Amino acid sequence: MANIVWEGTRKEFGTSHRSLPVPKNAIKIREGDGFIKRAILFGILPMLICMAAVVMKAYFNKESPVSPVYLIPAIAIGFIIAHPLHEFAHAVCYPKEATVWVGLCIRKMAAYAVSY
Repeated sequence: MANIVWEGTRKEFGTSHRSLPVPKNAIKIREGDGFIKRAILFGILPMLICMAAVVMKAYFNKESPVSPVYLIPAIAIGFIIAHPLHEFAHAVCYPKEATVWVGLCIRKMAAYAVSY
């Protein structure tokens, strides 16, 4: 497992982490042609199906499927606990000799895992 360093919360991300310069003989990786068009089928279409299911559930049950009482705590728990745990899952996948910095960027509402 990589050396994981918890940075806590940061106001800005990217100020203390700078990558090494790219070697002169480096070759840029070419992205696949039409990648976005193919990704739409696997991303947006399933999301639309799930959203349609929620709307249909609300219509048939005559009530909202989302309780406002639990919405704010769910968002807070998701951001404070689940999002950093997700980034730790990324950090665990790095090789043993890597150092991975994990933290939260409050201003950007994001968690991050960075390694160089």
